[in-house]
Formats: sequence, structure tokens, C-alpha cells
Amino acid sequence: MSTFVPTPSPVLPGTAAAPFTNANLNPYGSNYATAFTYDESKLIEASIEYEIFDAVPAKYKALQVLLANPMIEKPLDEFSFLEKTFGRTAPISNAIVGAPGAQNMTFNLRGTFANIQDLPIVVGDVLTHPNGQSVIVHTITYNPGLNLTTVRVDSQTDGANLGALAAGDTFAIQAPFVADGMNYFQHYDRMTTVERYNYIQLFLRASRWSRIELQKMLNAGTTDYLSKDRREKIDQLRTDLYVSMFNGERGEFSFAAPTPGTSYYGKAMGGLFPTMVAAGSQHSSVPIAGFTGAFETLAFATDYLKDGGVRLIFGTSEMLYEVSKLWKQPGIRYRPEDKVGDLNLEEYKLGTMRFLPVPCELFRESSTFPATWKNKVIVVDPNSINPVKMQNIPYIEMGVTDNISRGTREDYEDWWVRANLGMRHSNPLAGFYIDVI
Repeated sequence: MSTFVPTPSPVLPGTAAAPFTNANLNPYGSNYATAFTYDESKLIEASIEYEIFDAVPAKYKALQVLLANPMIEKPLDEFSFLEKTFGRTAPISNAIVGAPGAQNMTFNLRGTFANIQDLPIVVGDVLTHPNGQSVIVHTITYNPGLNLTTVRVDSQTDGANLGALAAGDTFAIQAPFVADGMNYFQHYDRMTTVERYNYIQLFLRASRWSRIELQKMLNAGTTDYLSKDRREKIDQLRTDLYVSMFNGERGEFSFAAPTPGTSYYGKAMGGLFPTMVAAGSQHSSVPIAGFTGAFETLAFATDYLKDGGVRLIFGTSEMLYEVSKLWKQPGIRYRPEDKVGDLNLEEYKLGTMRFLPVPCELFRESSTFPATWKNKVIVVDPNSINPVKMQNIPYIEMGVTDNISRGTREDYEDWWVRANLGMRHSNPLAGFYIDVI
């Protein structure tokens, strides 16, 4: 039994107070009681909102766009594919041999060629001199032992002297020469391909609950923690896929298991950006003042798409704002012929080129990308990108392991979600990237 002087005090009205104040009546686990050293009581329970608020915004539009193209199935976790090259390589002068101004001139060709078939030109090809004159390849002297290829070009029959040539000057290829009555072919070629390859990577997230621990959460849980925890595993797996699709480095990792002498080896997929770097995609590093100019230059230089093709621009909202300064007309709602869900995106035009800005707020998140990615813009041809998975294995699967109540000896259960994913990027040169420094 507790006794106290009531309020108001019959002796001194307005001065006496009850010792059992509101400040001392707090549920167990009260942050207020801990912070200000007040009592906690079992007489009341904590007021906890059942639904846990999801503070993670919708950040996965870019992943949804990348996964919009049909999923390709491969029988193995390693796959390769061939890409047809443009088929023309401009010859570049490396050193001048003949005196400029003559009706013919000789220069050394820049580059190292393992076979004569690797040369970009043959005798009889008509070229355009850097000053605009048309010339014909008269002779080619190929000396692989010295890594030296010497080319003589002649002007047309009107005897016009050739203009000066400097090391590093580039000739454009017009066409092989053919005359009526020629009884032989002099220009033979075959299509050149580039082989690219990638791996399929495995991904996994899981939660473990002991049998009694889980039952206590089911019996007396005050929130929707269990369902939110499972949803969190899916979100984290999605983030893993997002980061790997953009920045995964193709290769292998080894992992030492707890059992001494045991190691596991696994393949890692090559992501969008490392694939572009390896392929030699065009890029620029510029201050913010030079961003729009660099974007325009690279956009026109890499316009290899078919008429009407659209390219994706990935970047943070700040970087996409810089891109928006290029648009001369308002955007229109992007309608991708049912390949992508309604992502509320708008496409824009730059000349005859079409672009679709896609926000990537995860680029600014230090736990997912390096700090420099918040100032990076990546532009790609979406039709050249396909997600890849293992044949007869679900792209994403989930389940729960058995515990002791279902006949095993383990007194816990694991809830897991896993995925397998690779990427085929067949035209990286139709894209580019810019780093703002």
C-alpha cells in the first residue's frame, strides 16, 4: 500500500503534488524513461504501430528497365556471343616516307598487324586524302618481322599533286576500284566478328529463426516484423542484382569455408559499366560547365542505332537535370510497346536521336556504389542488353528449410531467396559515359 498527500493539499493548496506523476508511468522499453531516468511499469504496454513503415523509396526503376528485354536461357553458367564489327577501319599514317606535293606519296601505316589479312586496305582501294583529294592504293609492302607496313598512294590521272601529309592523319575509305574489262578480282574480304563473353552469378539472402523464437514472434508479436523481414530480403536481393547489373566485374571469387582446407569458387558476372570500359566505349571526364557539350558530342559520335531507336540515360536526379538542359522541346510519355511496365518516364529528342532518362538514386548511396557514381552518367542502347539465366533454374526462387517439427534434427528454419543472373551486352560501342569532375 502506498500513501501520499493528495493534490491539492488541504493545508497548502496549489503546492503539494502526488508522487505518482505521468512522467513515472512508462511501459517497459520506453525510450523516454531510459533517456530521462524514469520508472518503467508492467501495468501498461508499449504503443507500437503494427505495420512497420517502409522508409526505402522506389529506387529500382533502372533495374526494371534493364530486365525488360526477354530473359535469355543458357545451358551453362558461362556463355559467349559474337558481334559483327562495322567492317571498315580507317588507315592512319604513322610516318611520312615520300615527299609531299608529288603525284604519289608513301607513308607507313600505323598499327601492328599479325597477318596481311588484318590490314584495313588492299591494293586498288580508293581512299580520301585528309585534304579531300581522292587517291588510289598503288602498292603495299608488308613486313611483319619489323612490324612495318608501307603504303604508296597515287593521285588521279589528271596529275594533281598530293597535299601534305602528317603523322597521325587519317584516310577515309571510299570503295575498291573496278574498271570495265578487268579479268580478275582484287579486293576480297570477310566479315569480322568480335567475341564477347560473360558469366552467370548466383545471389542469396536468408533469415534464420529458432523454432521457439519464431513461435514467440507468431504468438505475441506486436508488429508485422516477420512479413517485413521477408520483404526486406527480397529488396536486398533486388539491390544486389541492381549493383551487379551496373558495376559487377567479370571474374571468379574463392571463399574459405569454416571447415579447414575447404574452399568454394564462384563466378561473378560482368556488369554494364565494366563491359563498356572493356569494349572501349567512348567517354569523357569534364567539369560541370562542360557537361552538356560533352554529352552532345558523344551522343552524335555513338549514334549507331537503327532509325527510331531510343537510348537510356542512367544517372542521379542531379545529373539528369544537367542532361535536361539539352532538350529543345518538352518530353513525351514513353510507351515501350508493352515491354516495360508503366514507369512514368518521358523521352526526349536531341536532333533525330531519342533518349529516355532513367533516375538511379542508388548511384548516390555509398553502401552500393563508389562515391564517384553520383556524378556519373551512363548512356546505353537497351536493345543490345539482355538478362541471362541458367536453363531450367528459376531466375528468382524462394523457400524455407525444414525444422525439427518436420522430421529433421535442426531446431531452426531458414527462409531464403536466391537468384541467378548474367548479362549479354552485344553493342557497348553504341553507348558512352561521362564523369563530372
